[in-house]
Amino acid sequence: MFVKSITWCSVTVVAVLAAALLTTAPVSAHSDDTHQNTQTQNQNDGDNDSDDKNFKLKDPIVNTETGACIFKGEHEGTIGIDVTNPNHHKVTYKVTLDGKTKTVEVEGGKTEYVPFTHLSIGDYTAEVTGPHGTKASGSASIIECHEHELPTVTVDACGCVDTDQHNGHLTLTIQNTNDYAVTYTVRIDGHSKDVFVDAHSTNTVTFDCLKAGDYEISISGDDCTHLCVHATVKECPQQTQPGQGGGTTTPVTPVTPPAPVVTPAAPVAQTTLPAQLPNTSATDTTAAAPATVVAKVQAPQTASAASLALIALGLPMLIAAAVLRRKQLNNEA
Repeated sequence: MFVKSITWCSVTVVAVLAAALLTTAPVSAHSDDTHQNTQTQNQNDGDNDSDDKNFKLKDPIVNTETGACIFKGEHEGTIGIDVTNPNHHKVTYKVTLDGKTKTVEVEGGKTEYVPFTHLSIGDYTAEVTGPHGTKASGSASIIECHEHELPTVTVDACGCVDTDQHNGHLTLTIQNTNDYAVTYTVRIDGHSKDVFVDAHSTNTVTFDCLKAGDYEISISGDDCTHLCVHATVKECPQQTQPGQGGGTTTPVTPVTPPAPVVTPAAPVAQTTLPAQLPNTSATDTTAAAPATVVAKVQAPQTASAASLALIALGLPMLIAAAVLRRKQLNNEA
């Protein structure tokens, strides 16, 4: 019984002492310590984030742009530097070109343009540096303008185009007469094409799907040349359908062929010739008179004038000889 009393007394004393300790410790002091520890932790975390960002900075991205060409002795060239910040927070960069330095602040993920002007002909290198050793570089050149000549351009419109159709073609042949190569930009009907033409050479470019009509073609070279030419895509003529033609019909007069020419045949000449000439050396006086025969001599249809003349002269002589011979025979009888 005595032991139990001591135990309960011990428990009571411990409980009283614990309550006294809790009562003497100020609550506000405990809250301030907790808030102070939280601020310190947050500050340390912020410092760690800052150190991590500085340690993980990415190098900038640099792109160079050049202006038009300039003539020798001039100082009118321009080079533009595009500085891109690939990080998530703003970074300050220094851009150096031709011994000149410019400072630029670039927001995270943004690009800033830094121009350098009054430059002469030559090659240049741009250096871009940032915090914690980040850097990048880019190169550019300012070229000299040459005494250039305009290109020679010929345009060929291929065929004709049907009404309301877009199947026309224009082919341009560009001749570069300069001592250097030129890239020409050809613009027509809202479309453009680039064509490279080497020095003292020619090249062609074709535009398709054009409708009939007049076109103005713009040709610009990267050597500061520019010219315009005109071309026409013709419309095909309308074909007249059968039975739809107009106008009057011209009568056709038939042509009578000429009558054939008939050449009459030459007349047939009849000649009476002795059947046999008598032998003059015979002394027989009782010989009967020779019989006569009629021979028909048909002149050829195509007898010449000379043949007809011989027949006309020879026929009387034969008749005279025959008559004379008959008289001789009658006298002898």
